Amino acid sequence: MIGDEGITALTKNTTWTKLATLDLMCNNIEVEGASALSKNTTWANLTTLDISCNNVGLEEASALSKNTIWTNLTTLNLRDNWLDAKGANALSKNTIWTNLTSLSITENTIGDEGAIAISKNTTWTNLTDLDISWNKIGAEGVSAISKNTTWTNLKTLNLSENDIGDEGAFEISKNTTWTKLTSLNLFDSNIGDEGASALSKNTIWTNLTYLELRSNSIGVEGADALGKNSTWTDLTTLDLSSNGIGAEGASALRKNTSWTNLTRLNLSSNSIGVEGASALSTNTSWTNRATLDLGNNEIGDEGANVVKTRWSSAKIYV
Repeated sequence: MIGDEGITALTKNTTWTKLATLDLMCNNIEVEGASALSKNTTWANLTTLDISCNNVGLEEASALSKNTIWTNLTTLNLRDNWLDAKGANALSKNTIWTNLTSLSITENTIGDEGAIAISKNTTWTNLTDLDISWNKIGAEGVSAISKNTTWTNLKTLNLSENDIGDEGAFEISKNTTWTKLTSLNLFDSNIGDEGASALSKNTIWTNLTYLELRSNSIGVEGADALGKNSTWTDLTTLDLSSNGIGAEGASALRKNTSWTNLTRLNLSSNSIGVEGASALSTNTSWTNRATLDLGNNEIGDEGANVVKTRWSSAKIYV
């Protein structure tokens, strides 16, 4: 809690010319502090800046985005601030941070308008990790993000805890730019069977290794569609916990023959029962399985024994 006065004092330092990482998390930064930060001319080697959990809104974001010194900045963390749509718009106009690889603006309530603004940035061509979770983004905002053609190096995208729905999932699935994407997090995003089916048809994300669809509304049809995916051959982790695939969905999923690199599968809280657990255990393609979570599925001793017998080498949670 050093506040603007403390931040301003720090920025007057002219000695730390090799400073690469600056962590100012939870320090009550407001306009004066943000302005002082942006005007510092000494820290030309700064690569990582964490100003999460502060009071960064429109004016503060505007000041930071006008910085002309941090040409080496690779990581910027703005988590849990007050950006909203206008702040996101101001941030998106930055044209200096050409080396930015990681940007987190989760928990900022930027909404569709803010997501659209961020999507229009054409400077951050080296961006590999983008976290815009928990921002009240809907299908319109997600559609804009998915149409961005600048982030050709994107590897990790977190859109969790937004209200993107089936329509938003459909828009994401049409993306043709993120050929290097390895991780996609869509936890608690109001996605149902139609959205899961749309995602499963994407043929661009050939490098995807991690997919999180936890706490959505995916049922039998969605599980069946996902199981038929033949593109994600490098997938190692699939989290479908807290959905509603049931025994039939588990049976459909186990027919997958493409995810030969799958090591972790989480199907907890899906009401698959003994029948679903038994069906899953018959899959012979997931030979690298290391962890299987079937907790809170009422599979009982019978289901647990069947799975443990057939997948004896895996760590199984029931």
